[in-house]
Amino acid sequence: MQITLILYAAIAYFIYDTFFKGKSESEEFSDSIKPQSGLSYPIYAYKEMVTKLLNAMHGYGTEEQPIYEVFRSIKNDNDARQLKKEFGMRPYTGDFVGSFGLLLNDEVPLSTWLDNELTQSEKDEVKRILKSNGVTEYFV
Repeated sequence: MQITLILYAAIAYFIYDTFFKGKSESEEFSDSIKPQSGLSYPIYAYKEMVTKLLNAMHGYGTEEQPIYEVFRSIKNDNDARQLKKEFGMRPYTGDFVGSFGLLLNDEVPLSTWLDNELTQSEKDEVKRILKSNGVTEYFV
C-alpha cells in the first residue's frame, strides 16, 4: 500500500513537472539569450532590431541607414522569419497614415510598414542587401 502511494506520487509529480509547471524566470531568461536553432542571434537581438526599425520609421520622415543596418545583420532566411515574427502586426504610425487604405491603428506586418516608408530605390537597396547575404525571404 505504501509503495503504491509513493509510486502514484512520483507519477503525479512527473506529470506536473513535465506538462504543467512553467519555466522559472532564470530558465526563460536563459532561453532568450541562447540562439535558437538556425538563428544567428538570441531572441532578444531580434526584439532590439524591431525597436530600431520602429524608431527609424516613427513619425514624419524615415531614417534609412538604421533600416539598412538591421537588414545587413540578417544572415539567413531563419533570421528574416524571426524578425517578421518579432515585429508581428503593429498599428501603422508612419508618414502616410490614412493613405493606401491604412487607417490609424490598423495593425499591419513589417512588409507593409516598409512598403509605405521606403521609396522604390530604398526598397531595391534592402533587396540588394538581403540578396548579398543569401536571404530569399520577402520583405519589400
